[in-house]
Order: sequence, then structure tokens, then C-alpha cells
Amino acid sequence: MLNQLPTTPGAIYLLRHGSTSFDEGKRPRAQGWIKAGLDERGKSEARMAKPAVAKLNISRFLAGSLPRTRETVEIVADGEPVTLSRNLRCQNIGVLVGKSEDVVNEILGDMVKTAPDEDIPNGESYVSYRDRFLRELESALHRVEKSGENELWGTHSKNIQLAMAAKSRDSVDAKAVADPPEIKPCAIIEISVGKDGKWQAREINWRKSAS
Repeated sequence: MLNQLPTTPGAIYLLRHGSTSFDEGKRPRAQGWIKAGLDERGKSEARMAKPAVAKLNISRFLAGSLPRTRETVEIVADGEPVTLSRNLRCQNIGVLVGKSEDVVNEILGDMVKTAPDEDIPNGESYVSYRDRFLRELESALHRVEKSGENELWGTHSKNIQLAMAAKSRDSVDAKAVADPPEIKPCAIIEISVGKDGKWQAREINWRKSAS
């Protein structure tokens, strides 16, 4: 039952955006900062996640300032105001936009290991992206830990994978970033601060709860 979803007061809930036309077919394409909105499947995924979000006691909704994240959060927020932030965007992958997602993921994984400070042409480096997003997450975790309130952020699979690999802003498992777990459209991952002061992540499995 959805009303039995366990939650942690003072947490950030990271919501991956729903599907877009770039996700369709046998060879999904990397999206980066392209301004692609949700397709009908993506809108349906967000509507399916909406009852679970309603049980998370969210005080503030934020989204990365790209159409697919904004539209996803607007659906689950059910009329509540949504704050947009460029810091919640995924890595700017520049010239890699539109290429096979599998190929791009391999390139990005190699760059994390061998050239983390190197800018992608017309884009940004892994380090620049990592620091941008984790600074924002660190600040927010301090904020919600103090207030006891929960926030929901509409963001991207890479951002969620990065947060799951981090124990703090300055402690990130690069191997986990380079070879991350799959994050399905509209997956929800809870990020909070444990008793030991380290960040901890767990999935809110709303698909199982809704079945």
C-alpha cells in the first residue's frame, strides 16, 4: 500500500524525469542539455509516480531547468510551485548530444577514469559537473537536516547515480560513477545524512508498492 511507504524526515528525494522521444527505439540517444520535453509515455510515467510522491510529505519541489525535468515535476507536484535550478541539470555533453546512449555512456565512463578535468567540446568536464551538482546537494542536505522537511528534485539519471556514489561532497566512488546502476524513468531515490554523517541512498520502490 502506498500509505505504508517509509520515509526519512529531512531528506532529498531525487526523481528521474520521464521518457522523451530520445528514449524511444532500440538505440536510445543521449540528451544532455537539449530541450526535449516528455513524450506521451513520459507523461504517463510521471502520472503513475504521482501517488507515491504524495506520500513523501514534500515541502518544496525543485527541477532542473530543462523541459523534461520541469514537466515531470509539474505533474507530480499537482499544482504546487516548482523552483527551477540550472544546478540540477545533467552534465553538458556538448557534441555528444544525439549519439547512441550506450556509446556516450562508455565515453563518459572512460573520461571519469582518465580525464575527469577535460571539457567535452561545447560542454563541460566531469569535475565541473560533479562539483556543481554536489555543492547544491550538500547545501540542501544541511538545510533539510536542520528543518526536518523533505524536498523533491526533478533531475537526471546521471545526477542520481552520482548522488548514490557519494558519501559526502568530497568523497565520491569514481568506480561507481563510471559503472553505475540503471535508473529507470521516474525512479525515486532518497538521499539523507546518516548518524555517521555520511550520505546514504535508498530507492523508494513505488512500482512495487503500486502493484
